[in-house]
Amino acid sequence: SFTTPKLDANNTQVSTTLAKPIQIIYLHGLMAERSTFSALWKLTKAAYEAKSTPLTPPLCSFHVDMRNHGKSPHKSPHSYTALLSDLFYFIHSSCDLSSPIVLVGHSMGARVAMLASILFP
Repeated sequence: SFTTPKLDANNTQVSTTLAKPIQIIYLHGLMAERSTFSALWKLTKAAYEAKSTPLTPPLCSFHVDMRNHGKSPHKSPHSYTALLSDLFYFIHSSCDLSSPIVLVGHSMGARVAMLASILFP
């Protein structure tokens, strides 16, 4: 048995329209941390802002330090079951569940994102 730690994350929002945001959660790979996707987020944000209209839903990004990485708690176990549990705890505690959530991952983060998509579409 294991406990789910509170993951450390940065949160950035692009727009302040009344529409519900599209939430992007970036999940880094093994031996990395939440800043891994900073450059990709800057490009995504710039492209999105260039094409947006007053009716375009806002973007909201979360750059998450996964268990045993960066500023998130370092604790056992380090398994995909634990990482998936941490992700669902994070989503339920930090995201608007009535808005779309997009998972973007690399390496270990991509595997967690795929597991989440398969188990909880």
